[in-house]
Order: sequence, then structure tokens, then C-alpha cells
Amino acid sequence: MSEATGHSPKKKLLFMGSDPIALPALEFLKSQRQDLEICGIVTQPDRRSGRGMKLRANAIKNWAIEKEIPVLQPAKVDGEFCNTIREMMCDMVLVMAYGKILPQTFLDIPSLGTLNLHASILPKLRGASPIHSAIATGEKQSGVSLMEVVKKMDAGAVADQECVPILKSTTSLDLISKIAEACVPLLRRNLDLWRKGMLDFKPQNKDEVSYCRIITKADAQMDFRLTAEQLHQRIRAFQP
Repeated sequence: MSEATGHSPKKKLLFMGSDPIALPALEFLKSQRQDLEICGIVTQPDRRSGRGMKLRANAIKNWAIEKEIPVLQPAKVDGEFCNTIREMMCDMVLVMAYGKILPQTFLDIPSLGTLNLHASILPKLRGASPIHSAIATGEKQSGVSLMEVVKKMDAGAVADQECVPILKSTTSLDLISKIAEACVPLLRRNLDLWRKGMLDFKPQNKDEVSYCRIITKADAQMDFRLTAEQLHQRIRAFQP
């Protein structure tokens, strides 16, 4: 069943992302929201990978091509790119795991603002590796936050959150999958309010802010000075 609302004109939504964690949200937006038009997908340039180091498209680009949605892959979000987005006349921009800092000149373009799906329960775990870090540090829950994009990393006010429990058996792959699916009810609750400019944003509690960094292969090395519980957390967090 479609979740279209009334007969109001469609809003044009631009999506920005580079990781398959966003695919359930995109499928929901495409198949269940006839009141929205995904006018374009912005994703990272193709990367060389695998045997032969051939240029390969990411899962987001492949999804967009299959759905016949225009794809943009700018090397950087500069003035020329901003002009291209202005010409698209998009009303809303939704970001998830895009991987680039967005300048204020870009954030000012969409009439209904730029929102981000961040894979933690903010203000905890701002930064690049919130899923792996939540498991590695022994958090009991994670989830996804729908938030305003501002110049400071992951510091924007939050409209709503969807929580996901972290069990003693949960691995990073498990949590990625659960957070990906958690984006759907979060969007379902909030899209109509966003379309109407009626979302209620609450500032993050500065006293509870924590950060996580980019993870490296070195994080998978076992330090046997840690407790058994800490080692178990790291094994679940950093495989594969």
C-alpha cells in the first residue's frame, strides 16, 4: 500500500549516500511514498577494488541505475556542484553515510532543509564508526537518529530516534542490518511532518556527547591485557 498523503504536489527529495546501509530507506522512499519524488542520488565516485583493481560502482549507485534515477558523483561538494543542485529545485535532502562534509552553501539550498540519518543514539558516538564503536565499547543499545545537518560534525538538533538493542551475541554485521531496517519506521513517523515543515527538533545534550574515530585494520588486533568481556566485544565489533 502506498503511504501517499492527500493530493498535495509531490516534494522533490535528493538522497546522498555511499553505503548499502541506506538501501532499506531508499526502497521505502521509492515504493511507499508516492508523495515524494527521488529527483537524484548523490554518491561517492566509483572506486577501484577486487582482483585487477577495476573501477566498481557502489550499491547505492547500482540501485539508482536499476530504478532509473539520475546519479551524481562529484569529487567534491563545490560551487559548481551546488549550482547543479539549485537547478534541480529539490525541496528536501536526506543524507546517510555519504562520507563528505557538506558546506553551508549547500545546506542552504533545499527549501525544507537537509537531514541526516546517523547510526547512533545521539549525542553518543558522533563520528565515523558509531556501529562498530558501540559494540566495542559495550553499549547496550544503538539505533539511528534523524537530525539536522550543520557545519559541526553530527552536532545538529535531533527530530526523532529509533533504538536497536545490542545483545551479547550481536556482531557489527548484525547491527548494520538492524539499523538499516530501523530507518524505515523512523522515516515513516517523520516524513509527513518534514514535508509540512513541522518537525520538532531538540538540541543535543552537550554533557553527554561522545565521539568515535575512523577504524583501521589495527583495531582488529587482540590485546590480551584486556578482560575476556572486552575481547569478546572487540571480536564482535571488528569482524570481518
